[in-house]
Amino acid sequence: MHFKSLCNKAFSGAYTKSKISKNANKRYEFLRWWGVAFILGALLFEFIPDYLDANFLINNNLTPHLFLISFIFFINIHHYFIDSVIWKAGNKDIRDNLNFITR
Repeated sequence: MHFKSLCNKAFSGAYTKSKISKNANKRYEFLRWWGVAFILGALLFEFIPDYLDANFLINNNLTPHLFLISFIFFINIHHYFIDSVIWKAGNKDIRDNLNFITR
């Protein structure tokens, strides 16, 4: 894990905590957030890969290098969107939930 993903975890944790604390029904919001995170995690890291492994054969032409290159592209595109779209200080929702100092 590199420094940038640790920074994103800190921002997303602070954003989520602030957003949940401002909601009238904190318990429901907390359970909803973790429920969605659990379901998506189970699908993306367990069920879908198991299904793909069981139903699609990998022939000798597909090497681990193709997976590695695809994964690196995905991570870079993902960080591009996080850094340039989601975490902009000009976004009112982000500014309100991260308590940015505005001048």
